[in-house]
Amino acid sequence: MTCDLLDVDPIGNIETDRSGMGKALRRNYDEAADTVIREFSWNCATTRAELIEMDLPAHFKSHDTDHQNAFPLPADCLGVIDINGRPIEEVTHAIESIARFDGGGNLISRRNCVLCDEEDQIIVRYKTRIAPADMDPHLAKAVALELGIRCVMKAANSTRKMAMLAEMYKGATKGDTSRIGGHQASSRENNAKAPRKYASTGARARAGDI
Repeated sequence: MTCDLLDVDPIGNIETDRSGMGKALRRNYDEAADTVIREFSWNCATTRAELIEMDLPAHFKSHDTDHQNAFPLPADCLGVIDINGRPIEEVTHAIESIARFDGGGNLISRRNCVLCDEEDQIIVRYKTRIAPADMDPHLAKAVALELGIRCVMKAANSTRKMAMLAEMYKGATKGDTSRIGGHQASSRENNAKAPRKYASTGARARAGDI
């Protein structure tokens, strides 16, 4: 679809194509897809997970934040939509990168977490990375357009075509709630997928905002 938008020959396999255009598409695909999913809430790229509160280290400074309970987010989370059925905008929270260090101060791991005043466990509905085959036509078109915008100078060196693709992208992502399968009409919509459970990751040190 992106090749059609750019008026270039179609590429059979983006993973193996060795042409300059193929390499440009391959370099930009992941970021383009993540950007489109982050910016909007698409039905096909929405899922839920049950998060278990993790133990914060003894030296965690409680006065540094008003949110005392930390819940590690799934690795594929690109943005939280709601917490326990409440839209994220209505929940007092923070999202931070929590790091774990060994006794010598060396970084062991880092995990994005949501900090809020809920207790024990929460269920989050979030935006998630999905494979191209799982995208509905609306999301696929938006990703193709975003990818085209990133690669148009390589393909056509045309600011006019870039502006055209940008306008098409606005139309593809306008969030028309009458389109079933496109954006979420409301963050209160029920998601039929059963929540996935994630165990606590243990004590971690506070590393700063993201």
